[in-house]
Amino acid sequence: ITEPTTRIINHSNHYEKAAPFTFVLENKDLQAIQQDDYQVNLKIEGETVPESVVIYNGTTPFRMKKKNNIQYSYTFRNLQQDVNFMFEAEGFSSEMYALKVLPRPIILNFESELKFPAYTKKKSEVLNNTGDLVAPEGTEIKWVFNTRDTRDVNMRFSDTLVTLNNPMDDSFAFSSLFYKSQPYSVTTKNRFLTNNDSLQFAISVIPDVYPTISIEEFSDSISSDRIYFRGFIKDDWGFNRLSFYFKHADREIPEQQRKLHRENLNIQKNVNQQKFFHYFDIASLELKAGEEVEYYFEVWDNDGVNGSKSTRSQKMIYQAPSLEEIEEKAEATSKEVKSDMENALKDLQMLQRDIDELNKNMFEKKSLNWQDKQQIEDLLNRHKSIQESIENLQEQNKQKMEDQEKYEQVDEEMLEKQKELQEMMEDLLTDEMKEMMEEIQKLLEELDKDKVSEMMEEMKMSNEDLEEQLDRNLELFKQLEFEQKLQEAIDKLKELAEEQEELSEETKQDDSGEKSEDLKEKQEELNEKFDELRQEMDELEKKNE
Repeated sequence: ITEPTTRIINHSNHYEKAAPFTFVLENKDLQAIQQDDYQVNLKIEGETVPESVVIYNGTTPFRMKKKNNIQYSYTFRNLQQDVNFMFEAEGFSSEMYALKVLPRPIILNFESELKFPAYTKKKSEVLNNTGDLVAPEGTEIKWVFNTRDTRDVNMRFSDTLVTLNNPMDDSFAFSSLFYKSQPYSVTTKNRFLTNNDSLQFAISVIPDVYPTISIEEFSDSISSDRIYFRGFIKDDWGFNRLSFYFKHADREIPEQQRKLHRENLNIQKNVNQQKFFHYFDIASLELKAGEEVEYYFEVWDNDGVNGSKSTRSQKMIYQAPSLEEIEEKAEATSKEVKSDMENALKDLQMLQRDIDELNKNMFEKKSLNWQDKQQIEDLLNRHKSIQESIENLQEQNKQKMEDQEKYEQVDEEMLEKQKELQEMMEDLLTDEMKEMMEEIQKLLEELDKDKVSEMMEEMKMSNEDLEEQLDRNLELFKQLEFEQKLQEAIDKLKELAEEQEELSEETKQDDSGEKSEDLKEKQEELNEKFDELRQEMDELEKKNE
């Protein structure tokens, strides 16, 4: 009654025909996120239902998807701005609805600046839109994010959450030093929402490694106490210094009191890998027999973050020969020198006989033939070989003297005799003799019989002198060897006598007998030394004979 009466009374108004159904919007919250999709869900209520429903986005109609007889849906794709929409079916329309599109906080682009530690000498780098970073330890990394609709940028590292806030601008920056590898993520936020789609990256930090060093050691072919080194050092960024250390390993001095000597070597500090060379003259240390020297190299890198790190080479040890080894070597050298001198004498005697025979044959000939020339050349070669043997003798005796002087206290009188013998050995081969041999060689080319014969006669006379001197040197060498061995035996006997006297005193003072076993062992050691000395005296007696 009331509705028709109202229309009659207000007859000048236009009234729409009442719809036989109702549009019911099932979405409770008409809010969407920018760039997302949004699904509108509609339900029809009433005595009748329409066959289809369209939705108007502004003035454009779109058919809705029918789920069943009374339910429909439609999806707005990639929303960028607010949307006003309404429904229509069989000439009937719904009210107008407003879908609010909330702005999404997004990163438009970003850059990462890497400031490397100063000691690496590496220039800074700027990377665009690159989040996965590789950097040396101690690198400062600065990020600059250019955003839209963003109030906060959150950076989450392995143990830290950093919030960048800049409500007046869309640009955010953050920097920090990094010493270890770690993942990190970046998320954006505004007053409406937090962007759950975070950017996932990783920082790979390359630690400064220890330097490496390798050493090759070479001994001097002439003197064993001159050592040469060839080395190779390598590091990732460069070096601080390279040093050579050596320490006198005297067992009588406690380890902590032994002085460590250092010598810094020249290197190119900014070259990552390089060779180096070094020379060590152990003779300058004046070692005693049996003493040791420890030595090694150590290299420091230029790590400006953790501090300079060092690596040592293997420890090397040089041990001076013991008195026993020196004596054994001197004995062996003496035997070799004597044997070589005797052989040289024999060779000289045979050479003299062959020269005599050749001279006789040449006397009966008017001129030299090819066969004579070959025989003379053979004699010259043999003489040259004898010269080389004598030069070798000189060098062996000289080395023997140096070894003894280096580690033993040689009696002054004995030392003077040794030097005298060495001078005599060096005088064996005169410059005149060498010139004469060269002259004979030249005369052979001319095949002048008289001149060659004359020179051969001179060679014979020269060889006789050489033979006589060599024989005298041999006898002097034997005499000197005997005197030196005798002096050594006397010195050893004195030492053993002193040790025996000390042991006797210890035995007298040991009233309780607590040290009896220890004293007994010492006495047995002394007895062994006395036995060894007896054997040396027997050998000396043979040498004297």
